[in-house]
This record gives sequence, C-alpha cells and structure tokens, in this order.
Amino acid sequence: MEKIASSVFASLSRVSSKELTSYSWWEKAISSAISEDPVHFAVEITLIIIIFYLFTKQSYDPRTLQKLSKKDEEELIRSWEPIPLAPATNRIPKPSYVVESMTARTVEINGSSYVNFASMNFLGLASHPLVIKASRDTIDKYGVGSCGPRGFYGSFDVHLDLEKELADFLKAEECILYSDSIASISSVIPAFAKRGDLVVADKGVSFAIQQGLTLSRSQVKFFDHNDIKSLESILESVIKNDRKQSKKLNRRFIVVEGISSYFGDIAPLSDILRLARKYKFRLILDDTLAIGVLGREGRGSLEHFNIKLEDDILVCGSLDTSFATVGGFCVASHTVVDHQRLSGAGYCFSASSPPYASSAGLATLALLQSQQGRSNLINLQSNSQKLNKLLRNIRDIHVDSDEQGRSPVFHLRVNTGSRNRDEEVCDAVRDISFKSGIAVSVPDYIPAEMETPAPSVRVLVASHHTKEDIEKLAKVLERAFAEALNSKKN
Repeated sequence: MEKIASSVFASLSRVSSKELTSYSWWEKAISSAISEDPVHFAVEITLIIIIFYLFTKQSYDPRTLQKLSKKDEEELIRSWEPIPLAPATNRIPKPSYVVESMTARTVEINGSSYVNFASMNFLGLASHPLVIKASRDTIDKYGVGSCGPRGFYGSFDVHLDLEKELADFLKAEECILYSDSIASISSVIPAFAKRGDLVVADKGVSFAIQQGLTLSRSQVKFFDHNDIKSLESILESVIKNDRKQSKKLNRRFIVVEGISSYFGDIAPLSDILRLARKYKFRLILDDTLAIGVLGREGRGSLEHFNIKLEDDILVCGSLDTSFATVGGFCVASHTVVDHQRLSGAGYCFSASSPPYASSAGLATLALLQSQQGRSNLINLQSNSQKLNKLLRNIRDIHVDSDEQGRSPVFHLRVNTGSRNRDEEVCDAVRDISFKSGIAVSVPDYIPAEMETPAPSVRVLVASHHTKEDIEKLAKVLERAFAEALNSKKN
C-alpha cells in the first residue's frame, strides 16, 4: 500500500485540479504503479478490497434473527434427547478385592487375612507406631486439609521441614514437595523441556513420565529399555544431525527410571550418565522405586552407583513407597528447585499435601536413618535376593527384575502366543494365590499407554516378610502357574 500511495501522491503533487478529474490521468497513474511492481500492486489491491468488505459487512446480532414460534419451540424441546456426561454407576465394575485394614505384612481383604505381596511398603513403616502418632498429632494441631496451593497459604512448617530433611538425606542443595507423586515427574519434565527441545527417554518409562513428555511438547526419541548401545546410537545420530543443520541450541535431556516400574530391573546409571555428559545432555532420574531400597543407606540409585548429585542431574521420587505416606518430590540444585516453584504445574496449581502426610514422611525418614531403619533395609535387600532365586526356578515363566536380586519388584510373565490368554493366565494365578492366603496383583494399564507392557503377575517383597512367607509364596506361584497354564492347554 505504501508504494501505491507514494506513487499516487507523487503524481498528485505535479498535476492540477482539472487533470485530477481526467480518466486518462488516473489510468496512466495506475498503469505506472502496476508496471513498477505488479505482484506488490495485486497484493495491496486485494487487501484494500478485504478491508472495504469488512467495513461494509453487517455485524452479527442475534436479536435481528427471526424468533421461533411457540409451536417450533415445543417441537425442538420434544425432539431433544439428553445424553449423560458420565456413564451410569451400575456400569462401573465393582472391585473384586477390597482392602479393609492398614498396609502391613498381612492385610485384610474381603474379610480374610492374606500375606501381603502386593504393596510397595518396602520398609514396612506404614504401620509403625511412631508414624501413626506423628500423623495423629499433626491432625490434632492442623486438621486434615491444607486448603490451598503452596504459594497461596498452603505452606505449613512441616512441608518446609520435610523439604529440608529430604534434601539433607539425599545430599542435595534443595528439595521441592509435590502433593501427588504422579504429578511430580509429570510437572518436572515440562517445567524444563519445552517446544523445540529434545528429550531422549527409555522406551519402558512409566505412564507418569509419558504424561510429562507429552505435556512438554518437546521432540522425544526413545531408546530400547536399558540398552546402552541403543541410547548411544540415538545420541550419536543427534550430533551428526547437528553438524548438517545450523540450528539454534536447545535444551536436551535423558529421562530414565532408577528401578523400572514395568520391568523391575535397575537402569545402568553410570553408563547413562557417562553418555549424557559426553553428548551434553542433562539427566532426569525418576527414582521412585529405588529411594529407600538401593544403596547402603537407602539413598537410591545415585548411592548405589556411587554418583554425586550435581547440577546436570534432577532426581524425582515418591513418598508413596518406602516413606509410607503420599506425595512426590524433586531434589536438585537451588536454581533448578526455585524454577519449579514458579513453573512446576503440580506445585503451583494443586493444593499442597495434607500436613499430616508430611509429618508421616518426617517420621519415616527419621526411622530410615535410625538403627531400625538400617536393619529393615538390610532385611529388604536380603529378602529380594532370596525371592529372586526361588522365582527363577519356576518353569514356563519369565521373571522381569534385576538378575542379581537387588530389586524388590518382580513381574512374572508367560508367553502363550496370545495376549488375551496371557491375561487370563495371570488373572488365574492371582486368584489361585488368594485362595492360598497370598495377595499378589495383576497390573492394569489404561489405553493411553504409549506401549502397553505384556500382562504380568506383580510381586513386591518387603523387609517384614519372613523366610517362611517367601518360601510359601514361591511354592504357591509355582503351583498356580502350572494349574493356569494346564487349564488353558485343555
């Protein structure tokens, strides 16, 4: 438009008022503008037409529309069929197994007592008297709910105390608490990884991590589960692509679990960190199942591999497992944690965890660092090794866990050639185990899973299980798998 205007105004300055009324003069002026830049002239004329159309178009006013007659209104009302926003409650299946007691070595389910191999109460502290007392005392003082997010009157002194104690325990500069364990890792990832950034993740990561990857809107590449060669191949391809294209620098992360929730094995963290530093990636570690389990003092994967927590590492964890309460957390440098207090969605927009949950966390953390806690940790690691040996002797099943028995998480799988049949076998094993007084679980996965794991019977061993409990479990499972597989063959 500037070119047309400048050309026309330049011509106007050189002509008289009589010539302005001449058609031939206007024809010459427009022809001159077209000849100078025809494309530009066409675009500007199109824009002028659009502007003129918008100015002359009649605005929408619902009051000017013709009103419906009473008869038409009644006809529309009769033809309307309401559709429920949620399914009827009678369509929701009733749970087959309902827990009716506190989580401990044994648990009451449907009125009967079972030896509990279905709980992540790895250190057996959920029913400890000191944890119960700390929770009750806090309820007496503060009530149950926090009634607000951390940044809006939802921060209590026990939240700050637990953050400090967790940071000291895990030898980190600072810690941030989240009210929900799943929300912690799914908030941490998008707080740092944004659109245009790159995340390389283990193909077997949990659904919570998958949600975080989706929310980050970053480019995501997956490497084969715990496969260092696959990881290095992807990192090398990224570097080669960088050499070919001159792109702006972006943030880059590797995301893994310390102990896999879907496979029970331990990530080769030393090798992963070596590659991360070689190729200039930061490491986000979800140590939910490893903290309180691995390491001499129970500090998790970093202690297990003798790795120091430095600025290029973020560690997320859960209070739902060994700490026997609810919530999640992230430990890292001051800068990394402070950034989450403004950018971590689960921290900013969710009500903080009930104060008694933090008091329970403080109590279990103190117990973990006491002589009793160390004894429980030793028992847990010993029980994991005992059960690992027994389960690997069962025929016709595959045991997904740490081969050396350092993980308390076991997934027992069969391969009948059909996923439906595998699910039926696992369900049958669980039911047979229940009839024998043993509680195990069969994980259920939602359709939104990136890659649904194979069906499995999940067994979780804890520090309070006795030698007799473990031996009985192995015998029951061996018999249950034999019965379930034979029934399918027939």
